[in-house]
Formats: sequence, structure tokens, C-alpha cells
Amino acid sequence: MKVARIALEDILNELLNKYSLNNNISKTAQSYYINKNLSPSKIMKILNKEDPLTMVNERELYYLCRILSTSINSNNQLVLTEDELSRLNIEKYFNPKEIQLADNFKGDPESRNKSTFTIKDVKRINNKVSMAIMTYDEIIDFMDDGWITYNYATQREATISTRKRKNGISIIKTPTINQEAVAEIEELIKLNKFTPNLITFNITDYSGIGTEGKGFSINGGNLVIERGTEVAIIDGFHRIIATARAKEHAVDPDAINGLWYVNILNFTIDDAQEYIFREDKHTPIDKKHKATYNKNDAAMDVTTKLNTDGGLKTNAMFGRVTTNMTEIKYGDKYTTFDIMANSIRNSFDLKKPMDIAFASDILKEGFNYIIGLQQENFDSRNNSIDLSTHYNMFAFYVVLIANLKNESNLMQSIKYILNLVDFSMENEFWKEIGLLNLKVNKSTINKIQKYCKKLLADMEVEA
Repeated sequence: MKVARIALEDILNELLNKYSLNNNISKTAQSYYINKNLSPSKIMKILNKEDPLTMVNERELYYLCRILSTSINSNNQLVLTEDELSRLNIEKYFNPKEIQLADNFKGDPESRNKSTFTIKDVKRINNKVSMAIMTYDEIIDFMDDGWITYNYATQREATISTRKRKNGISIIKTPTINQEAVAEIEELIKLNKFTPNLITFNITDYSGIGTEGKGFSINGGNLVIERGTEVAIIDGFHRIIATARAKEHAVDPDAINGLWYVNILNFTIDDAQEYIFREDKHTPIDKKHKATYNKNDAAMDVTTKLNTDGGLKTNAMFGRVTTNMTEIKYGDKYTTFDIMANSIRNSFDLKKPMDIAFASDILKEGFNYIIGLQQENFDSRNNSIDLSTHYNMFAFYVVLIANLKNESNLMQSIKYILNLVDFSMENEFWKEIGLLNLKVNKSTINKIQKYCKKLLADMEVEA
């Protein structure tokens, strides 16, 4: 490429953020890939942002530019604007030889219609863990044909960036990549000097009872994975990317030969996170992000459950907790894991599994009422004129729910208290107790506790 690929990735990520759900682009993409004898499911995973561009080879970056640039709408007009088309001028990024090779490339027709992928000579350790040895070429085929994915829930913290748009700010989420580390590993692989070590995939078990028989099977020592089954990289992302780029950039790709030891898990998201927490050694995860994987921290476990249980129709807090303030400022997140966990830790008794289950349930119920009763405020929170949706206010909400946990009519009690509270920015109380500080500490929570008890006393007098 004429420029560092990250420059093109940034532009493409911005465009995908805008056009990922565009049906005209999807139709063009699938037709383009079918004509190339490539799997249309692969390009759909790219368009839907399931596969980050970091995992896409340079030839496919070129194809993505072509697809976006040639897609037309129902009025036979190009989907992209003139400015967007000029930014995707392929001659800025690819030299004539790369363009010619990409245009002339045709995949294996059988690959496009392949409904399964087989990993050979697998050693079954137990019903949740298997091991194998895969060559560089097998790993690259596994990724290039769209079988491997990247699940942010079982990886290190994402990189969050923002872009200005006519209708506001959009958030772009991408994997956090140490480009220098990738480059160093790539050079060692090119020289056949990289000592093989362990990389780990997870065939994600969303059922909690195992995926075998549904998404994969092991027969005669071979592991057969069905198309559509999520196989997420949970350890070794940099090494896999470096392997693919080493082959891609080598003068003689056939001269590069190597092996990877492969750990294949069939874990739930929770179990995979616990595995990552234990294994985090060589490239440490951001401390705040890593803390969310700590299943031995009862308060964090409750927070994670609140953030992942069910869906938005049954849980108003589903997917609303983050470690990144940018997602709160510009995205759809409400508060942080730190604020929630600190508040829960100092408000609930979490000594027994039953306590954790109770806290998770009552918080879910309480926040359904709190957010539901203030839905208009939360829907327009980025333009809020009061503090009801401020990320630190969730410390107050946690304390409130904890104090009302034994009320027979929780919704009515919450509604009554919310009507008593002055959420205005002029209310000096919030400033005095430090609620507007970046970090809510135990002292702040103790002051909120006293405030809640006063509100409850007023409620009892009224009753």
C-alpha cells in the first residue's frame, strides 16, 4: 500500500459507522463477493462491523473501497457523497500492481459455499477444552474465510474515537492494537524465527449448556465447525494478525512456514472473561477494563450481570455500563463499571451467592422503574438541563434502591422519592457531597446514604 493501512482503516470505519445498515451497499457487496468466489457472509460480517478491519487483508480493503464507491440507490444515484467518494480514491492507497492483482483475483468456488470448517487432529481435554496444532496457512484460511470473529465482550478494552457528523457526533469502536508489537512479530515470522506458543479461540456458548451438537462436533479427532457459529479470538489477536500480514507482505510467502498451538474453548461469556482475567500477563489489559472480568469481586459481578442480563425490553440497564467516558458523552452508555461497583459494594451485603442474586434482581427491577419514570430525560440525556441522567447520579440510584429493597411496592416508593429530589444543577447538595467529581468514593456514598434516609423518613411521615 502507498500509505499505512491504518489511514485507510480510519476512513472506512467512519463510513461503515454511517452506512453499515444500508441495503443497497449490502446487495452490491454480496454480488461482488459472489463474483469473486468469496464467501458473501464474510463481507456481511465486515459491513456489520462484526469483523474489525484489522482482521481484513489488504486485498479486501481494496474490495471494500470498490463496493462503497460503486453502490447505487433506488434512484440510480451513488450512495456515497462526492466528498466521501474523493476520500476513497483507490489510487491514494494502492499501487497499480496491487490493484491489478486484486482485480484479477478469483477465490476457490468451493470456499464460497463451504458450510463447515474442519480443524484436524484435535485433542479433547474435556467437554469444554480441546487443543490442536495449526499451520500458518490454516490459521490464515480460518480468518480470511470469515470463521474467526472478534467479540469485544471477551477481549481487551476497545479504542473509542469520535467523528463529527451533520446530525451530531458518532462513536467509532475499534480493537485496541499495539501496531509496534504486530510489526515486531511480523518480522520474526517472516524470518521463521518466531517460537510457536499458545493462541486461544472460544466457540462462544450462549446457551450455558454447551454448543457441541449445534455449532460444532468432534468426530474421529477432527473438530467440525458450522458456518454461523461464533469463534472468537480471546488470546493471540496480535499474533494472528501478524501471521496474516507476514504472508501478505512476504516476497515469497511459501518460504514462511510455522505452527501455532491452538487452545479451543467452548465457554460462556462469563467463563471466557474469567479465563482472560487469569491469563492476562504479556500484554496487560487496561486495569479498569480488566476489573470488569473479575468474577471474585461480588460488586463487579453484580454490575456485569446488570449490564448483560436479558435485553433492553426487559432490562433498562442492558449494555448501558462502560469503562470509557467517551461512550457516555457521545454514545448510548449511562454510567461506568467503577461507579456502579463502588456504590453496590457499599450498599449491599454480598457475602453469599444468594445475596448476589438478590442484589442483581432488585437493582434490575429498581432501574427499570427509575429510568422508566424519567424516560424523557434519559432519551434526551445529551441535552439534559438537570443531573437526573448524570453518570455519577447512578451512585444515588443504587443507594436508593438498596434502601427501598424491602418495600412492598417498589415502583410507588421510587416514584415518590424521585418527586422529592431536586436534580437541578443549582442544587448545592450535589456539589457539597462531591457527586460531580470524576470519582465517587466511599465518603460520597456515605453522604448519599444519610440523604436517602432523610428522604425515607419524610416519606414515612407523609404516609
